[in-house]
Amino acid sequence: MIWIYILLSLVFNAVIAILIALRYRYILSKIDKKISFFSSLIIISLTFLLRSIIPFRGGAVTGTPIAGRIKEKISIENGLTIVTFENIFDTIWQLLTLILIFFFSKNKFFGENVLFFD
Repeated sequence: MIWIYILLSLVFNAVIAILIALRYRYILSKIDKKISFFSSLIIISLTFLLRSIIPFRGGAVTGTPIAGRIKEKISIENGLTIVTFENIFDTIWQLLTLILIFFFSKNKFFGENVLFFD
């Protein structure tokens, strides 16, 4: 039974890595640097590794620029630009999700569902 959960976690992590690699490739194409999907997937995998090794938020901030520099000779400035846009995008969708959770759920702050009163 535990193998099902392990398999599901591997599948979900692979899907997340693929989506982040596609996003990385898209953002990089907007700053006039074309790379293959496989290269972006390797860079994202290296970023995940560096995030695990470098403590605190250091891995999240420096992982992508270092991995991009190692694999595709992407400048550190471009790497930091990509990290900035990724963090802005991630923050925006997390805030939107939080707002939706507040609107569609009963909670101790509102007492009732905000949009649909029972």
